[in-house]
Amino acid sequence: GLDLIDFYVLPHYLTAPFKKVTEKIMTEFSDLNLCPINNRQGIVIDGEGSKVICKD
Repeated sequence: GLDLIDFYVLPHYLTAPFKKVTEKIMTEFSDLNLCPINNRQGIVIDGEGSKVICKD
């Protein structure tokens, strides 16, 4: 990777038809630094870090 982030993005979190599988991933990989986002969210990365943004 580009080494810009120190976490793994989990897209489609709790969004149909991925609700059950994303819940399972969060449970089974709880030792990893996961950043779950749903279909209305994105991640902004800049020189100061990262943040999750949401489309209203």
